[in-house]
Formats: sequence, C-alpha cells, structure tokens
Amino acid sequence: MSVSLRILIAGGGVGGLALAQGLKKAGHTVRLYEKSVSGGAAGYRLHMNGDGGNALKDLLPPDLFQLYLATSRKDPRKERLVFYDNHLRELGERPHLGARVVDRPKDTAANRATLRELLMIGLADVVIAGEIQGYEETTDGVEIILEDGRRDRGDLLVGFDGVHSRVRRSKLPQARVMDTGLFAIYGRAPLPPSLPPQLMDGFVIVFGPKVLENGVLSLGVFDPRIAVDEAPARCGIDARLTPVAPYMMIAGSLPASMVREKGLRSDTITGPQMKDSLQELVKGWDPHIVAMVDAARAEDFFATRVRYVEAPYDWASSRVTLAGDAIHGMPPTLGIGANLALRDAQVLAEKLNGLASGSRAAIVAAVRSYEAEMRGYAFPLVKRAITQEGSASGFTPMGVLRLIRLVGIGPFLNALRGRKKSFVRPANDEEERAQ
Repeated sequence: MSVSLRILIAGGGVGGLALAQGLKKAGHTVRLYEKSVSGGAAGYRLHMNGDGGNALKDLLPPDLFQLYLATSRKDPRKERLVFYDNHLRELGERPHLGARVVDRPKDTAANRATLRELLMIGLADVVIAGEIQGYEETTDGVEIILEDGRRDRGDLLVGFDGVHSRVRRSKLPQARVMDTGLFAIYGRAPLPPSLPPQLMDGFVIVFGPKVLENGVLSLGVFDPRIAVDEAPARCGIDARLTPVAPYMMIAGSLPASMVREKGLRSDTITGPQMKDSLQELVKGWDPHIVAMVDAARAEDFFATRVRYVEAPYDWASSRVTLAGDAIHGMPPTLGIGANLALRDAQVLAEKLNGLASGSRAAIVAAVRSYEAEMRGYAFPLVKRAITQEGSASGFTPMGVLRLIRLVGIGPFLNALRGRKKSFVRPANDEEERAQ
C-alpha cells in the first residue's frame, strides 16, 4: 500500500469490525464508533458460507482467522438447507448460497457473540464508544458529529450501522425501511446428548402440519470444533473468549392467527410469552423438537421485526458510503446477511488498500467501484429474499406467493395434499452459486 488514509466507521457489528481489522492490517488509521461496545441481544448462531469465511481470511491477521476457524461449528452431515414436516419427514433441500470452500476447513456456522469478541481483539485503539449522529462533507474530508457533540475528521466515512442507519438517512434519504408485518422469535436450547441425525444437518426448517395455517421453526446447531474459552490458548493468542456451551438455535415464525389471538407485539412481548407461544406452536410435533423448546430458558428468547431496506439502485458516490444492513438489509430467509456484510468489508478494503493517491478523486473512484460491485451481488439477493423465498414468511398471503415461486405450483399442491414429495425444485449447484 502506498497511501495511508484516516477512515471512520459507524457501527461495530461483525461487518464493521471486520472492515476495521482489514484496514488496520493494511496500515490505515481507523476509528470505529459504536454505541454499545459490549454488544447486545442480536442473535445466536450465524450461518456462514464461503463468501463470509473467505472475507475473514483476507481481512484478519492469520492467527485471528485460525481462531475463527477453531471456534466455528464442526462439519455437519449435510451442508444444505433441509426442509422437514413436523414429524421430521424430509420434504426437500437446496444448497446453501455462497462460494465453495476448497482450500481450508469449512466454516458453516459461528456464534455471533464469539465472532464479535474475536473481531475486537487488537482493536482497543480503534473502537470508541459513541454513536454518529450526522456528518458534514468538505472538499478535503468528512467530519462526523457524535450524539454527545464530539467531532472527528477523516478521509472517508463508512456507514455500517444497520437497518436503521443514521448515515444512510443523510446519504440516501429516499431509501425506506420496509416492515413485512412479521416478527421472528429467537432462542436457544442446550444441545441434547442424542438427537435424530437430520436435526444435526446444515440448517433445518420444520413446517407445521398444515402448510397454510401453521408457523415455521428453524433449527441450527452450534457445536464448536474447540471449546470456545479454550481456543485462544490453543491458537497461541493471549485473549479471553466467553465460554459457550453447544446449543441448538431455535427461530420461530408464528402463525398470523396466533399473533392476533394472543395480541402479541414484538416490542412488548416477554420472554415467558415467547416460550409459551413456541411451546403452543410445536405441540404434537416430533418429541425431540418439543423437548428442546421446553428446555430453552425464557430469558434467552428475544423477538425482532422482519424488515428490509428498499434502496435506490444508484446514487452519486462521495466520501461517504454504506455497507451491510445499512444498504441491503433483508429478511433472514436466505441466511446470508452476515456473509454479505463481510463480503462488503472485503471488497471495500480491497479497493481502498489499492489506492496510490489519497486525493478526493482517487477515494471517490474507489468508493464508486466498491458500490457498483456491491450492488451487483447484493441487490439481486435482497430481491430474492423478499419475493421468491417464503419458507420463513409465516405463510401470510404474500408468503404463500413467495413459496409458490420458490417450489413451483405442482410441488406446492402436492404438499397441501400431504404427499411426501419434495417442496423444493431440484437445484443445480452451479446455478445456485451464480446467484
């Protein structure tokens, strides 16, 4: 690298932290502003694919990448998204999206809090408590204004600050956060010593007994290769990671009828209400599923509304850019949000690390190149998540249309008649990866 920039980042999620790691490794001066440095309730298990893992390999120092691999999930029996009915009869499957992994151990899942902790290693001088309220662009840089009135200046500002991004609000005021009207309930249960093999697969989606009337339960195992708290010493890193026992992540989408009858709201629902609702949902399902929901602690549940960002396709590039959920937030249907954020970090770092000049023209050209590439791979997936995939929609009328688009009318009608046929069209692996 022939030029060193001062780069400001809004948001300390996995994407923002990974970008900070990659930029610091390349010699840039980085300041990352995050309101909640300690993190919060934002999910448990992250599905990882080749895009996310390859990005981390490029961005992290080698020892931290090895720590990431050591704390990732053991290889599952199937690296696929698998659909079952509520008695665990297979309905279909499709490959996970994303690049293949061919030259290193596969990383199919990570614990979100663990990943965030290891991404913080070595960034004590980079991560600063504070939330960016706004910014002002000048000819020679960009100045940020924090909520408490503090200011900072840099050559570039990256808005990695989530679906409700304040940076996006100023940069692209025409962008809108769209609410699907659904909310998801997330929790986790201790991993039982014995489970049917199909529940240990890559990622599992279980449908209620009546396709159009019952909710959906998504299940994903987190069982690390090395005990999380022992991994730093095993990798020769002087750091501490919070212990994490193996668990099954449980994510439920409740039937609309249940939500109405119980008067549930994502902003007021309590942990006991969430657990009670999921217990009611899975009543009469396979006993292993019932037992796991029963074993989950009410305090480990949280609810979140299902939203996405409707952004313009193009805009004028400048010293301010956006990444991750701030620009392409989407419903969790495809399970690729974190991977896209990491890919954004990788692409943006690559563009900035290759600069031979720190002039405004050079910086804006690099940003423009990043934004064009990001739109090319991320925007089609946002569209796919909100128009084609209905398996996590809760089967509202729009969700039914999405499901029919995904599986085709024939398999859909067969499922309604209770036939044991695949819900999912046979997919060509190469076609899936291309999308």
